[in-house]
Amino acid sequence: MALRILEQVLALEKEAESMVERAHAEAREIEKEVAEKIAAMRREAESKAEIRISEYRAKAEAELKKSLEEAEAAHKRQLDLIAAIPASKIRELADRVVASLGEGA
Repeated sequence: MALRILEQVLALEKEAESMVERAHAEAREIEKEVAEKIAAMRREAESKAEIRISEYRAKAEAELKKSLEEAEAAHKRQLDLIAAIPASKIRELADRVVASLGEGA
């Protein structure tokens, strides 16, 4: 009878060890699944961030291009205004500057 009880205890112990091993294997599988989900979420977040950065960059480049075109147009208008000043007016103004410098001396 003692032998029978000992065999039952050993059988229960073996079954308990088996249950613990299954639990450990299940825990490792859950850990692996969680790690895969975290990696997938990280990749998705990085992808979304890259898209937002790309969209922002495109918008900033378009705004910069527009600003540059506006500045170039304003510069051209100013050059055109300068070019439209008659040579006689430039000579007259230059003579006045020279005359005023001569008075100050």
